[in-house]
Amino acid sequence: MDNKSNMLSVKLANYVLPETKEYKRGNCLTWGKNHEIPRILLAALDKSVLHNALIIGLSKELAGNGFKDNNMIVNADGETLSEILTKVALDLTIFEHYALELHWNLNRTKIVNMYHVDFSTICAGLPDEDGKVTFFYHSPNWDKSTPKVTAIKSFDPNDRAESRQIFVYRTYQSGPDWYTKPEYFTALREIESDYELSLYRVNGLKNKFTAGMIVSFNGGTPGEEEKEAIVADIKSNFSGSENNQSFLVDFAVDKDHAATITAVPRTGDIENQYGKMGEEVDNKLLIAHRISNPLLVGIKTSGTGFSSNAEEIKTSYELFYNKVLKGKQTLLESKFNYLLSFMGYPNANLEIDRILPFTIEDTNTNPSQTPTN
Repeated sequence: MDNKSNMLSVKLANYVLPETKEYKRGNCLTWGKNHEIPRILLAALDKSVLHNALIIGLSKELAGNGFKDNNMIVNADGETLSEILTKVALDLTIFEHYALELHWNLNRTKIVNMYHVDFSTICAGLPDEDGKVTFFYHSPNWDKSTPKVTAIKSFDPNDRAESRQIFVYRTYQSGPDWYTKPEYFTALREIESDYELSLYRVNGLKNKFTAGMIVSFNGGTPGEEEKEAIVADIKSNFSGSENNQSFLVDFAVDKDHAATITAVPRTGDIENQYGKMGEEVDNKLLIAHRISNPLLVGIKTSGTGFSSNAEEIKTSYELFYNKVLKGKQTLLESKFNYLLSFMGYPNANLEIDRILPFTIEDTNTNPSQTPTN
């Protein structure tokens, strides 16, 4: 028997950015092979505290305080237009898309109900030769091999044969794809890094930051299939951020037949290194969401160097509003005004009430009301 060492280096997980390729699945155009991209974007919210906070903060800023001077009830569930706006703003921030279900009255003269539809449940139908989607498909379980799917006619005021229609908005993006990737999509790497770092910290504390190990099997060299089975078993139990471990497997001939596990001492100040990596991840996430000052969305982060000076916040807000919020709010106002014109309000002129992170002083104070000493 060959008595030399047969050491194997185990290659661990390698993160790959999700593929956003579109596929034809029956009459549907799925976003990802199994329409998994919406689920991936939702799952990202649970992987990073900062990303979640940014999404929530941005969507609230986008919806503002609702529509000014408008508390109109728009469906049989008693929801107001501003409540629908809040849901739409969240979907738009997560997916760059949103969907509204619209019901015409019996005479098809006007829309009588407007409901928000979770965009993660919506799949586009196959576009026609002009690139227009005339049907959308709804299912709460696209992850199933045979999901229960409902076809809904795309909103078309010139074709009111169907009383139930769906209005789907997508942010414009150049290229042949129908679906629009969110602005932060490439930052999914940073979101995954944030997730792994958080697991590393928690499990590192539990395991006293053991950096790795060598597992030596001293009972001889097994066959290739047995080697693979042993490595797979160890990998499933010890590798990854969940267990804060990396390892080498060594098959060697020896009189002793017991496996030997040797901890590999860590080098350098690994806690400090990972702390710096965390700051870098935070900064990249802020950039991906185009946030120059996290205080604008109610977040205070350490190590970013952002000031809480009132004048700087005002300046940052105006830049944030003009570069990030204004265009999206204008489009939301435009689309809701358009839909309200079919609900009997052709001159609605809706306007979103902005949330200001500071108080605007009234410079027109009546002198007679100014207190005197």
